[in-house]
Amino acid sequence: MRIRKSTAGFEFAVHSVMRFYLNCITFFTLFCFSLSGCAKFEGETSVFTIDSQQVAENVSYEALAWESSTHPERKQWSFDLMNMVSENLASLDAAQDIESFCFRYYSLSHAEKVNVWAQIFSVMTYYESSWNPKSYSVDVGSADNPDTWSVGLLQLSVVDQKNYKFSFGYNFADLQDPIKNLRLGVAIMGRQIAKHGLILIPKGHAGLYWAVLHPGGKHDKSAVIQSRVQSLRICQ
Repeated sequence: MRIRKSTAGFEFAVHSVMRFYLNCITFFTLFCFSLSGCAKFEGETSVFTIDSQQVAENVSYEALAWESSTHPERKQWSFDLMNMVSENLASLDAAQDIESFCFRYYSLSHAEKVNVWAQIFSVMTYYESSWNPKSYSVDVGSADNPDTWSVGLLQLSVVDQKNYKFSFGYNFADLQDPIKNLRLGVAIMGRQIAKHGLILIPKGHAGLYWAVLHPGGKHDKSAVIQSRVQSLRICQ
C-alpha cells in the first residue's frame, strides 16, 4: 500500500526531529565524558576495558597508594593494574582472608572489589620496591644468575614463570617494566590463592612468596598493608 504524499511529508518531519534529538544526545554524552569524573566504572561490569590513551579523570575510583602529582605515570599503572585484577577477579575472590583487608568486601560491587585488590598490590609494591620499577636485589637468588634475582615493583624473578608454569616469556629487562611485572605478580597471587586459599601465609606454613605478607615473619608488613587498604572509603 502506498503512503499518501501528506503522510510521507509528516513522517519525514518526524524523522528529522528524531535525528536532531539523537545528535543532541550524542553531543551531550561526548561532552560529559570529556569532563572530570563523568565516566565511571559500572558497578557490575565483568571486565573493565580502559584505553591506554584515556586520561585518569575519565574514570572514577579511589586513588591507589602510589599515585602522586610528582609521578603522573603511575595513574596509568593504576588503570592497567585494575584491568588485570578485573580479568582475574574470579580467582582472587577465593581468598579466605580478604575481609581482613576490607571487612565489607563481600558487599562491594565488581568495580569496588577491583579497587580493593589494586590497593593491596599498590601498597605491597611500596614495601617490596619503594615503587621503583627498576629495583633489583640478589635476595634469595644466585649472584651469578640474574634470572633468579628479585626485580621490579613486586620483586619477582624470571625463573618464577617456569616454577609456576606461566608462559609470559619475560626476561630480566621485561620485569623492570611496571606493567609486565604487575601482570606476573597478579598471576602468582591468583595461583597462591588457588592452592592455599590465602593472601597472608602465616609463619610456619608452606606456600609463601612475598615476605611482606608473612604474619610473624621477619619482613612482615601485613598489618600496615591491611590498615592502608581498610582506609579506603568503600571499606568503611
